[in-house]
Amino acid sequence: MTGGRLRVLVVSVLYPRSYNPMLGVFAHQQVRHIAAAGVDVRVVSGVPWAPRPLWFKPKWRAYGEAPREGEVDGVRVNYPRYVEMPGSINFSWSGIALYAAISRTVAEIHSEFPFDVIHANTVVPDGFAGVWLARKYGVPCVCVSRGDLNIYPHYGPMSMRATRYVLRRCDRLVTVSGDLARVARGLEPQTPENIAVVYNGCDFERFKPADAVEIAELRRELDLPEDRIILFLLGAIEENKGIFELLEVYKRMLAKWGDGVHLVMIGGGKHEAAFRSRISEMGLDGLITLAGSVSHSMVSRWVRACDIMIFPTHYEGVPNAVLETMACGKPVIATAVGGIPEIIRDGETGCLVNVKDVDAMVKSADMLIESAGLRKKMGDAASVSVRAHASWKKNADSMINIYKEAIRMN
Repeated sequence: MTGGRLRVLVVSVLYPRSYNPMLGVFAHQQVRHIAAAGVDVRVVSGVPWAPRPLWFKPKWRAYGEAPREGEVDGVRVNYPRYVEMPGSINFSWSGIALYAAISRTVAEIHSEFPFDVIHANTVVPDGFAGVWLARKYGVPCVCVSRGDLNIYPHYGPMSMRATRYVLRRCDRLVTVSGDLARVARGLEPQTPENIAVVYNGCDFERFKPADAVEIAELRRELDLPEDRIILFLLGAIEENKGIFELLEVYKRMLAKWGDGVHLVMIGGGKHEAAFRSRISEMGLDGLITLAGSVSHSMVSRWVRACDIMIFPTHYEGVPNAVLETMACGKPVIATAVGGIPEIIRDGETGCLVNVKDVDAMVKSADMLIESAGLRKKMGDAASVSVRAHASWKKNADSMINIYKEAIRMN
């Protein structure tokens, strides 16, 4: 550490759905708060190489138009290109490709910014490149998993081998839930024993409870019905998010409550076409608001305008959608998977149900629809709980302590 200031190099990849030009929105918030705490941070965010003939697809155009370098919230960012291996089967090789592509950029950064620790934003591919760079420069590598361990290792045998390699070689592993820590140990017994659980933070200035006047104004702005109980899902329109179970729940809600309830879907995803088809098959056309993908700056407005979130996901880390909804003082009905039971106390700050248990979801929704007092009591308790345990300052302080410990042990 030069002059007593910690220097951190963040290694990541840029995804086309990122909400800002540096990282995914939550990784960006973490970096921003770490820097605000007095740490010097540089970011190397690998961008898949996108030749111009592919720009007819929005995803590849976003890659192609990404800058080569820039500054985000006072943090310098480099965007070297790497060859992304197509298809999930070849995903395991992306770590090697990322390392090869960013090595020269990292060498240039190191000459002027001799970093003390490398922070990798996922286990694979970021962590794969991170542990190789850490070995090259003689510094520790801290890997963060926000849920990737539930998905990427299962892309194939090579992806599993790459994941296990990183879990063995990283100096510290940070997960966003205790459940993910257990997943890591199950995948690789030689994972460092001192796994740190650090929950994501939440932007409490944006995600906060709204009073009746604000809710009415937001509903007018978003063209939502002002006189109905609005159920909603904040998340990707993908089958593993439980979207088809949610339609069954809503159909049963309509049978009981008629036009007293409305459903809003906030987000887009790869199964949106199938979801729209199912809506038509079930005779629900015109009865559901599909907001589509919205900017993160707008997410809070949608959440604050609604009443009850139903989050029937099949697997998860600790979903930021749940944290943000709780921060807004809204009750959440969620499946008891991943780290969700670590943040929701059943019957106090939300309702927990089993995966695909439509009957339980309906029962919980009926209970909350029937009682405005219960909705407020549960929502208030959820907001207080999140503010006590999920601040970005607390997250940043924890990460800084982990960096320093990794440096001492290196």
